[in-house]
Amino acid sequence: RTSGFRFHHDLLAEVVAAELLPGERRRLHETVARWLTGPEGSVRRGGAAVTPADLALHWSAAGIAREALAASVRAARAATAIHAHADALRQADRALGFWDEVPDAAELAGMDLVELLRAAADSADLAGSNDRAIELAQRALSLIDEEHDPVRAGLVHARLGFYHWLAGDSQALIDEHRRAVELVPAEPPTVERARVVGGLASALMPTGRYRESLALGEEALATLRATGSHDGEVRLRNVLGVDLVGLGEVEAGLEHLRAGVEIGRASGPPESMLSVQHNLAFFLAQVDRLEEGLAVATDGLERARRIGLELRFGQGFRASSGDILFRLGRWAEADRVTLEGLEREDADMSGSLYLRATRVMLLAARGDAAAMGEELAAIERAVEGDIDPDVRAYVLQARAEAALREGRPSDALTDIEAALAEFAGSDEVFLVAPLLVVGMTAAADLAESGRAFRDAERVARAEAAATRLMDGVRTLGVDHAGPAASTPSVVAAVTTATAEAARVAGTADADRWRAAAVAWDAVPMPYPAAVARARAGEAVLLVRGARDEAARLLRDAQTAAVSLGAEPLRATVEGIAARARIDLGAGTATRAEENASAAAESGAREPATRTPAEILGLSAREWEVLELVAAGRSNGEIAETLFISPKTASVHVTHILDKLGVNSRVEAAAVAIRIGAGIGASGDAGRDVGGEGRRR
Repeated sequence: RTSGFRFHHDLLAEVVAAELLPGERRRLHETVARWLTGPEGSVRRGGAAVTPADLALHWSAAGIAREALAASVRAARAATAIHAHADALRQADRALGFWDEVPDAAELAGMDLVELLRAAADSADLAGSNDRAIELAQRALSLIDEEHDPVRAGLVHARLGFYHWLAGDSQALIDEHRRAVELVPAEPPTVERARVVGGLASALMPTGRYRESLALGEEALATLRATGSHDGEVRLRNVLGVDLVGLGEVEAGLEHLRAGVEIGRASGPPESMLSVQHNLAFFLAQVDRLEEGLAVATDGLERARRIGLELRFGQGFRASSGDILFRLGRWAEADRVTLEGLEREDADMSGSLYLRATRVMLLAARGDAAAMGEELAAIERAVEGDIDPDVRAYVLQARAEAALREGRPSDALTDIEAALAEFAGSDEVFLVAPLLVVGMTAAADLAESGRAFRDAERVARAEAAATRLMDGVRTLGVDHAGPAASTPSVVAAVTTATAEAARVAGTADADRWRAAAVAWDAVPMPYPAAVARARAGEAVLLVRGARDEAARLLRDAQTAAVSLGAEPLRATVEGIAARARIDLGAGTATRAEENASAAAESGAREPATRTPAEILGLSAREWEVLELVAAGRSNGEIAETLFISPKTASVHVTHILDKLGVNSRVEAAAVAIRIGAGIGASGDAGRDVGGEGRRR
């Protein structure tokens, strides 16, 4: 007998295999399996050891149930040991297929059917097959008598809740964990009790109910220590770290998260360690430790790749990296990281939604309307079930940012109000702060649009929303002592929201906008800093302040916008400068006028039968003059364009200011833009009116 044989070509092997009858195929597989288990087959040709997977393949193909079951279980364990989770699931499924054919299956496998189902469910989870994990866990539960084996049932309920969460059902997560806590007795202290109580704490954590979660986490840790065990400590460190950061105890929380990562690296399991590492990266970003957060996220993605868990954790780490890079103003890198994520399938619903929401905000700031629309559509397709409040808030914030870019402040307000409702009664601060900024921006845009269109109802809605939002701003506690409120980004958010409140009221607060720019510099976040400088420059002009200062602020904003690739901001800045006849550099006025013409041609006007002149109560000639004022023309240039005298042009301008109730040409130009002249290239004028604004 020889040690084996091989075909000269794989195609020839396929031909021979195809000619085999089922009985011949089974006999050949049995022959190979017996040879591999004999003395001559203990080492395959070439010196490679025979693996359990080899035996499982041949015994199962031979249809010999007892040997196939035993080999498949061993193969599943071996695959799990090397993090080959898809292979482990395949082998576990094979073992399950033979289970009923083997009378002493539990003794042979070294575990009963419930344990095999639990192991298979974990493999399915780690292989990225959520639906299969849920199915296997539910089958395991159906075999357990909860009255006689409550601890085992409780542990399976807890795992089932976790699988539901990965599939996007956060309410099922909480329900299953509450049932687990009901089943597992509190006395005597056990590792199992610590596990299910810690699981419930982990389930409550994403809802922003940090105080309740912290109390449960501390109870679970005390229970674990009472047993003398460290099993599950990594997960508890994760929960306690997030809760403490969320409650403003930043350093204590980060210390728990860092310790959790280190303990996880030393003792495993790797999936627990990566969960903590993801939260460490995320919350480092929330408390403005941006460079450290980026390093942690980058390292986490690399570790996930090395140990075969990229499917489970890849999107979350990419989303954190993209979010941080966007904040830092490194938009080309943010684009690359998030785009890479879109090219990969991922089992992590939360991570995928976070990634897409981050990308929507980037595309909105860049002004890429087509790509932004595609991402929003993808998000809508994905969000079918329940998702965690923090993830939903990110999605709604992204939709609101897109709505603002498309000139739909009313829709943006609706989305922000829904996002804030996710955290009603919670302890959340860091995720609420940016929502309040976007909401106040939407309220200010809506108020300005309402005043421009003489729409009292729209103005009233904006003012009412701003009042509610400012109540939220005050609860952030920046004016009180508090670790959370002292972070630079929260301070900047509060300052910005307050400046936007002045816009809602119809006033220009240049001091607040200057302070906001400085506050964003301190984070550092260059994009909102540039927006604040643009607002500050406009506010200086509106109150007839020093033109030199306004020019400096606008030039700084323009430089940042060009560097970032923030085209809408660049166009807005250059439009403000053109209307005020401020030279920002060669070609600026030309670009502003070209963009103005394009915006006007795009039909960004009120969808009504009245003309802009009729809306404002102006004559046709006065509207022509106002359009030229908005383009930054002097009285002399207006006179030359319309073939009238400079004195007549001056009289028209005076009448226009009186009719509009404004004090300067800059304010009059702003009204013209919002009515639909399009001058200044904002592209947002007059679209959020009538029946136009529809949520995606």
